[in-house]
Amino acid sequence: MSLAGVLYTFVAIPAINTLLPILALFNPKIRRRRAEESTAMEYIAGLPKKHTRILFHAASMGELEQCVPVIHAIHELHLNIEIIVSCMSPSGYSHACNLEEVFAAVYLPIDTVGNAQRFFDDLNVDVMVINRYDVWPNHLREAQRRDIPVHLINATMPSMGQYRFIRERVRELYQSLTAITAVDSSDAATLSSFLGRPIPYRSDTRIDRVIERISQPDAHLQTFKRNDVATIILGSSWPPDEELVFVALSSMASSQLRLIVVPHEPTEAAITKIERQISCTRLSEAIPSTDGHIVVDSIGALLSLYSIGDAAFVGGGFGAGVHSITEPAGFGIPIACGPHVERSREALALREEGTLSVLTTVDETKDWLHEVVLNSTSRQLRGERAQAFLDSHTGSSRDYARDIIAGLNVK
Repeated sequence: MSLAGVLYTFVAIPAINTLLPILALFNPKIRRRRAEESTAMEYIAGLPKKHTRILFHAASMGELEQCVPVIHAIHELHLNIEIIVSCMSPSGYSHACNLEEVFAAVYLPIDTVGNAQRFFDDLNVDVMVINRYDVWPNHLREAQRRDIPVHLINATMPSMGQYRFIRERVRELYQSLTAITAVDSSDAATLSSFLGRPIPYRSDTRIDRVIERISQPDAHLQTFKRNDVATIILGSSWPPDEELVFVALSSMASSQLRLIVVPHEPTEAAITKIERQISCTRLSEAIPSTDGHIVVDSIGALLSLYSIGDAAFVGGGFGAGVHSITEPAGFGIPIACGPHVERSREALALREEGTLSVLTTVDETKDWLHEVVLNSTSRQLRGERAQAFLDSHTGSSRDYARDIIAGLNVK
């Protein structure tokens, strides 16, 4: 065993096992996981296996959302398959429990040899699918020992592979996977160089998930659609996003523009601050005929609100990175955001397509409002480009589904 392997097995993992009970005293998420983990495993261990079982593993809710359209595609191809989902986070576990096509949900236990053996004993799966990067050495080795194929989908270059000390160990892990498919051509090239062999790529299955979700917007929120004004959805916004748009909008004094502000965290303090900055009505108090701007004081409305927008300004671009721009793109509307787009593949691609406007100043924002939002021709052209981009990147989930069930004796 290499030095990195020794440190992982005899230092890192025991340290995690020791620290978790202590951290649980202060962290409600860890405390919740510890409370739910054993119950979930006892439940799945008691379920008789009637059909072929496929295990999907995702670190958290966001990664699990990438798996959902693949799960749907598998069920469309074969109904007689039991889907089990494992996650690391309580949010992912809760989401898995609420998915109709999921047979059972569990937490992936701490990566000890004994835990991995018990995990696969209890789950009795025929194939394992890992999303993006969450590859754990002992669980992977146990799957291999049992001849369970392991597919890595939507793969990105593992961050740990960048460190010389453990680079070779990470390479060995990835080389032992049954199949790796990268999330785009850039990651495919990086992984190919890292592993010394060609790595294929497919479009991010998250786009398939967006297409699924936007097909059924909330009927009530759609009644807020207006044809006499241009509606901008300021989605998942933070204070720097709001201040930029508010200042630009106030300097224009145009009655043809309506803003619907959807704060990323719609706390009472955040809503009150917005109300002090711009005259608006809370969504909970608004009706379809309400004039003027609206601020959303609840969660879960953003996706459906994009369906009534003529344009979108997506928040997060002045912080850690812009939030998802695929949802407004799916509704075929032009999009703008702040400058930090480097962590979003879709944002970079849509900027290249001329659909996404990256704004940093009030003057740039005013120009966008004039030249794109209030210009119906420009608005339509950019919206069509956004829609075309998403349409050209759909369908990978069904391809993954075919690969995963290929060679399985589905019963």
